[in-house]
Amino acid sequence: MNDLPRRAVTAIAFAAVMLGGIMLHEYVFLLLMLIIHTGCLWEYNRLIRSMQEYNPHQRKTATVYTIVSGTLIFYLLGTGFRFLPYVNEYIYFLVVPLLLGYLVLELFLQSPSPLRNAGLQVTGIVYITFPLAMALFFPYAHENGVWFPVRCGLILGIVLLVWTNDTMAYFAGSLFGKHKLFPSVSPAKSWEGFAGGLIFSILTGWLLSLYFPQFGAAGWMTTGAIVSIFGTIGDLVESMIKRAAGVKDSGSFMPGHGGFLDRFDAFIFCIPFVFGFYMMTLLMK
Repeated sequence: MNDLPRRAVTAIAFAAVMLGGIMLHEYVFLLLMLIIHTGCLWEYNRLIRSMQEYNPHQRKTATVYTIVSGTLIFYLLGTGFRFLPYVNEYIYFLVVPLLLGYLVLELFLQSPSPLRNAGLQVTGIVYITFPLAMALFFPYAHENGVWFPVRCGLILGIVLLVWTNDTMAYFAGSLFGKHKLFPSVSPAKSWEGFAGGLIFSILTGWLLSLYFPQFGAAGWMTTGAIVSIFGTIGDLVESMIKRAAGVKDSGSFMPGHGGFLDRFDAFIFCIPFVFGFYMMTLLMK
């Protein structure tokens, strides 16, 4: 209980930064997502340390390549280098040599387990970089509209749905939780908490349909369900990674709340599934 004021202040500051970063301007949003991406990728690399066989020099080299190549892939997929002249859509294929670079790196590092090391690094790119690059796509799908609420509305709605799901799952689980959801990975989660988060996320989806034009009521309510289901799975996946690494939190950048991955695990994991639903609705129009 003594930690409650610090957690409350941190949560309010976090919410203000997130809402401001999304709603103010596309460049502020791009900077916010870049910070989130770098923080999550950095923490992921710390989590997999115990699973790799590197000496200090090899680890430093692999980490530098992961951050640099991950940032390039993130920017490449998310924006298509639209802020640079003389490029076209084929530039997306540059992702392939950047990924192959992980194998080339292992060739020169000569570590005892090159495939395992490279596989763990590439998993971080798939787990963090690709989904966050998809998050950048949503505002650029409506480039002719005003930034708020047309261009940033969908990503703002996803963030609000993630927060609703997390909060209501916590309260529902605290009040009614009896049946464990996935005790081997996250003993505190219950089916009752999951149901509470799902119901309130769907209701919040309906409320979002009144203010944001990206979907109708059915579309936003479906998005609420997708965020709740896959956000919960994303939370469990991050817990699995932390359990394998033998740590409680992924980092400590938010006092009382853990690290970047602890805060964005659900958001990152649900993005590809919302992206798929969004593409499906565009094709059906």
